Amino acid sequence: MTSLKTTVIAIDGPAASGKTSVGKIIAEKLNFNFLDTGIMYRAITYAALDSSVDFKQKTTVSEFIDNLNLQIIFDDSRDLKITFNDIDISKSLHSIEIDQNVSYYSSFKEIRDYLVEQQREIASYDNTVMVGRDIGSVVVPDSLKIFLTASISERAKRRHKELVDSGVSAELNEIESELERRDELDTKRKESPLVIASDATIVVSDGMMLEGVVSFILNNILARKL
Repeated sequence: MTSLKTTVIAIDGPAASGKTSVGKIIAEKLNFNFLDTGIMYRAITYAALDSSVDFKQKTTVSEFIDNLNLQIIFDDSRDLKITFNDIDISKSLHSIEIDQNVSYYSSFKEIRDYLVEQQREIASYDNTVMVGRDIGSVVVPDSLKIFLTASISERAKRRHKELVDSGVSAELNEIESELERRDELDTKRKESPLVIASDATIVVSDGMMLEGVVSFILNNILARKL
């Protein structure tokens, strides 16, 4: 990949590590676009589940991508909207069913290649805070890299609170087990596994409030590089 004319801040990390919340605030403070690449994989998962596609055949995966009517749109206020078959699905991508299937669909090389190409194109348009699993290691290697993580118990508590606050019934122990399963899949998959880039700044957020994480990144890392 050629060197970007734009600035990309990559925030990678495991599920429920706070990447999205932190990334959004940083993007707002810097007046950058914000892209949660995980939502793109969730959108693919939504489309696959909706289409009842059998991904056991490689040709089926390619045909699915070739016929995929998925659009990622930034509006004038830098908010992101995702449409599938011209229907806005942005608010339908955090169901438990998608949680349970997104790592599976994300493991296919054809899907990752398709989305990485889109992510790189988005990164070339404007200054962007981009969060995901492989932004610094694969998608935009010349980005400013942050690896945001927390203990699995901390991440489970955060995800549990998010679900309860949104009116979804959830058991803490089940969430922790699901996060452990996703960590296993994400770190050991063949295509673009979750890794810490060699030049990434590692931020462990256990015991930190959201504002503290944002301030740490901006004051101690990003402010010295922008």
